[in-house]
Amino acid sequence: MKDTWQNTWGFFTEADALIFDEWAKDVPSNGVIVELGSLLGRSAGALCAALERNGKTGVTVYCIDRWPLVGQDHSWCKQFPRLWTDYKGNPMAAFVVNTMSRRPVPKIMQYDVRVAARLFKPGSVWAVYIDADHSYDGMVQTIPAWWPRIVTGGRLGGHDYCSEWPGVVQAVDETFQTAIARYGISWEARKPTQAFAI
Repeated sequence: MKDTWQNTWGFFTEADALIFDEWAKDVPSNGVIVELGSLLGRSAGALCAALERNGKTGVTVYCIDRWPLVGQDHSWCKQFPRLWTDYKGNPMAAFVVNTMSRRPVPKIMQYDVRVAARLFKPGSVWAVYIDADHSYDGMVQTIPAWWPRIVTGGRLGGHDYCSEWPGVVQAVDETFQTAIARYGISWEARKPTQAFAI
């Protein structure tokens, strides 16, 4: 039987979710994981499910998004008509419903993802998953904003490393060269013990 996160509408796949299985095995029991760009909660649900399966109930998960109200003219929204019938065009309300039964329950922060980085101390986050601004400019601002926040040995990863999103691929390749792992169209870089400034 599939976990309930697959019932939430979104673009995150079971192949992508393998990244969270790996993170859930390695994150310390008191670690912090941040997701940037959470939409309706599909990937957040997958993350929390992986943590729950691995007994990591002490991990804190932050989900950061601007969650603007949307209109029916948004192309991606046409695939999810319940956003208006059930949630009146409010994706944050859908996110809350889709994740409130998870353990751990994600902590919601309605912020621009780059601004939100300033709210976390350097070396205070075990992993960050980027699925927000998919443009090259957005990525080259987001990666260096969050990299210092990650502990030595921690993870920085994200979604949409694919030909549909060339800005993501270009920014990740320029920053990390070949030092990434792939899970579906998710990517991951590990923060080495040697200093690696970006």
